[in-house]
Amino acid sequence: MTNLTLSTEVMTGYNCSALYRPSSNESLLCTDSTLTADGTGESLASAEMYLVPIIAGFGIVGNTLAFIVFRHKSIRENSSSFFLAVRSLSDIGFLVTLLIIWTSSVFGLYLSRILLVCKTLIFLSYVFGCLSVWLVVLVTAENYIRICKPALVKIVCKTRNAKLICLLLVISILISYSFPFWTMTDDCTPLHIHYEFVTVMVYIDSVFTLFLPSIVILILMAQIAVSLINSNNRRRRLGKFPIAGKMNIFTKVTQMLFAVTLVFVILNIPSHVVRLRLVIASFFKNSLAIRTSDAIAQSIATMLYYASMAINVIIYLTFGSRFRQALVRIIRGEEFRTNRLCHERERMTRMSMSMQTIPTQCSTNNNLLNIETSMKRAHSAEI
Repeated sequence: MTNLTLSTEVMTGYNCSALYRPSSNESLLCTDSTLTADGTGESLASAEMYLVPIIAGFGIVGNTLAFIVFRHKSIRENSSSFFLAVRSLSDIGFLVTLLIIWTSSVFGLYLSRILLVCKTLIFLSYVFGCLSVWLVVLVTAENYIRICKPALVKIVCKTRNAKLICLLLVISILISYSFPFWTMTDDCTPLHIHYEFVTVMVYIDSVFTLFLPSIVILILMAQIAVSLINSNNRRRRLGKFPIAGKMNIFTKVTQMLFAVTLVFVILNIPSHVVRLRLVIASFFKNSLAIRTSDAIAQSIATMLYYASMAINVIIYLTFGSRFRQALVRIIRGEEFRTNRLCHERERMTRMSMSMQTIPTQCSTNNNLLNIETSMKRAHSAEI
């Protein structure tokens, strides 16, 4: 395998066996690195042929539901809800891209041969993958502020700030990952003149989507853990214990955010290890012998990476009490009924005001009529 093909796999994060089809020559966004001589590659391809659509389908439905809930009026004013709502959209985008690639591979649609489709799929996979990672970093940072710097919560943790940060993040990522459109041919192989640039971008991508986010998340989580331990120790020394059933909203929010970060880290560690190995291998040598154990490890790591973008709704339902309450309200249609009642009250108020206005107008008309009659009578008397 050349540095180029290896770099493509390192950058996209896609496992070849998930996209490989023995009966076709199509290879979209992947190489043949996981296809081993003993047939393990074909076995992995068979397993992933069923796992990929299940994971992607469940994730698309779950993230759509999560986005709807996070935009519910009862929790949408929370800045962390906005970050998680945007992350739901990003994960949906990634999983839809994955499902398109899977469909092309399994059903032989050869979408990579259509002009700009291959470049667009690579571009979207980069954008959504990077965006999801950094949104988790932002969620972790907000949780750090809520636990370790509570005095800054009212200043920093605002929806307006969250929207501005997300806008700047999206613009930066779109610009940074636009290079496939001008450095690659229509079949997604780098132009010779841009070969070195694409290779450099591989390592830059690894820094900004693997090493830097991992370091930031681990540092923040360590600070959070230390703060929680110290808080627990102080409570024990002072003889103060939390009263059952009196856990405030602040604690509930931080619990869910901590769970989001922890699950993300656990499910992404295997893929990070595999990706790190590929980066090191591509840096030091031009080829990398793929053993059966490597192929299996890479396949499992890739499925866990996909799952990290698909099971978010389970985490929210398990650890987010406000998320569950908002979901129940949506299922019961309480928001719809509330809006309908508000409209009904508004209509009744308008009718009431109209009814109050009508007698006033009638009495005014009657007074004018009486005055006119009196004047006529007076005029008749004078005559």
